[in-house]
Amino acid sequence: MGQPETYFGVHRLFVDIYCLQHPDQGCVSFKSLAAHLAHLCWSLEFKGNRAVPSEAIRRWVERHPHLEKPALPEHRGRMTVADVAKAENPAAHHQAVEQWARSTWDAYADLQSTARHWVTLAYEGDRAGRVLEQAATRVITRRRPAARRHSSRRR
Repeated sequence: MGQPETYFGVHRLFVDIYCLQHPDQGCVSFKSLAAHLAHLCWSLEFKGNRAVPSEAIRRWVERHPHLEKPALPEHRGRMTVADVAKAENPAAHHQAVEQWARSTWDAYADLQSTARHWVTLAYEGDRAGRVLEQAATRVITRRRPAARRHSSRRR
């Protein structure tokens, strides 16, 4: 089957899909559903990394645990992990995971606009947060030299 690291390129996408197709285990709370559905959306529609999670999405989900979990679709895709398991090499595995992702995303059609909204909020909020963080860092940096001079006088 190949070395495990050759399959890592789609690892996060694989986990998100599996959890979305098995929500009783993988999407119990709003946070878990939002994380997996937003990452699936980010991967497919925003060309996000399929191997590792988005920090912006992770931070947004962590800041919004109180939001209500939407109703999930009854049918969760025509492909399953069993279809992916038939892949005979890393390239076929990557292709099967991509097809599985599309199948699952299609099944979540009623929640696609919600997922896009979450991704947009995550990235808009992340940009705003970084701007505020940079501004705070500049203020702290400007104050440090004065604080150092002060502390050196006390010695």
